[in-house]
Amino acid sequence: MREQIIHLDFFDDYHSTRDKLGWTRVDRVLVVWPKPGWGQVPPLQRRLDLTLVHRHASQLGAHLGFVNAPDMVADHAVEMRIPTFNSVEDSHLFNWSSRVAPHGRREPDGRIPTDIAAARNYLGMRPPVARWLTLLRRPASLLLTAGALTAVGAMLMVALPTAELRLQPETQQLTASIKLEAVPGLDAATDRTIPAATHTVEVSASSETLTTATFTKAEEFATGNVLLTNRTGQALRVPAGSVARTTDGSAIKFVLQQDVSLAARAGASGEGTVRALNPGPAGNVGADLINVMEGYLADLVVVGNPAALAGGEVKQLPAVAPGDLKRLQQLLEAQLLDSGYTQLAAALPASQFAPQNSARISRVFEATFSNAAGEPAEVLSLMMRAAVSVTVVDEQLLHAAGLQELAARVGPELVLLPDSVSYSRSTEVLALADGRVAFTLTARGTAGPQIDARLVQQAVRWQPIAQAPELIYQVFPIVKRPTLTVWPAWITRTPWLAWRTRVLIGAESDARTGS
Repeated sequence: MREQIIHLDFFDDYHSTRDKLGWTRVDRVLVVWPKPGWGQVPPLQRRLDLTLVHRHASQLGAHLGFVNAPDMVADHAVEMRIPTFNSVEDSHLFNWSSRVAPHGRREPDGRIPTDIAAARNYLGMRPPVARWLTLLRRPASLLLTAGALTAVGAMLMVALPTAELRLQPETQQLTASIKLEAVPGLDAATDRTIPAATHTVEVSASSETLTTATFTKAEEFATGNVLLTNRTGQALRVPAGSVARTTDGSAIKFVLQQDVSLAARAGASGEGTVRALNPGPAGNVGADLINVMEGYLADLVVVGNPAALAGGEVKQLPAVAPGDLKRLQQLLEAQLLDSGYTQLAAALPASQFAPQNSARISRVFEATFSNAAGEPAEVLSLMMRAAVSVTVVDEQLLHAAGLQELAARVGPELVLLPDSVSYSRSTEVLALADGRVAFTLTARGTAGPQIDARLVQQAVRWQPIAQAPELIYQVFPIVKRPTLTVWPAWITRTPWLAWRTRVLIGAESDARTGS
């Protein structure tokens, strides 16, 4: 079965659609509507256009179907017995056909009247209007226009004018300084104390410092020659490693460095080289002080040193002093406190603050020194990992305490003006035990009479411009006559609508005038 699919565009009408149909002989014609976007109107929504397309398809001998048709087109299609589908694939699932489009016929109407009046009535024409009514139309329209303009002008005169009234009431300047203490874990604020929170962060750092102590280390051995004498009549071999020592009470030992052979007769001698058993200047003994062999050789060989031994030395090396450990730990703790406070303060909202001197190391997880006290080392290093805590104070709690103190000092018949209150904290904060901090809060504000702006608006409504300030000055407790500004400048009375008059009182008036 031959099929033709026509995709419509948003600008298509009947003529462009008929051009797309052409004169091709097919069995079916599917007309596909585009999906409309925001503000786009689907094409071919009039029933007349659909009827003409249907007729042209019938002339071609094709059955007509609609795909993705809008709701209005789908309603027309039901009445015209044209099938509709959600997609082209759905049209292939079963056999379908459309009704052949009927052709309109125009039949003559034999009821057309020949009389002029009847013809006018048949055509729906109005009878001619009387001339006097025509003459009255223009004055009546002018009167209506003038009345409408007058009403509009009156409405504008009532609604458009605005006024601004600045009042300066009698005021009292207040200042209160109170010493407060912020306590972590406190449930509620009491007299001179407010709750605070504790924030903690884990930080780690490492540092190093030069050592300040010295360590004496014996590094060189004393060496020299000894004379060995045979006491027996037999040949002797004194092996390397044999030990000789002094007998002056110090018992400094020396080790023979090579084998020494003695002839088989008493008094036979031979020289050998010895080195002190321990390094250092203690081995630098004088002549004839080495005179005893240890072990079995003591009865067989006589030993002596004709010359003094030399070469034993010590060196001064840098070492760790106890003060180095303490100093490095204090330095690293200061770094940890600074790092932890920076991290915690950066995470606080604008309504909270943490005094820097409230930072403290609440727990040390690890502290490892590279060397202990007394050990030789030129550089001492330390790695620490600890928890840093700070005390966090809510500014709103501070302000509430300051506001309460100011309110207690307000005079009779006066109220504290909310917009006039300001607060400041002392730069010096005292860090106490258990994370508590103490500081001084200074609150400043202005107290004045409570003037209801709505009463002022009602009192000044529709008053003469020259008399309104004097009226307000006499009625309300203000220190000088108010300043009145109206718009437009040529009006002589304040606005009829009370809410069109803006009343500025006290600090708000000063801010507006730039004082």
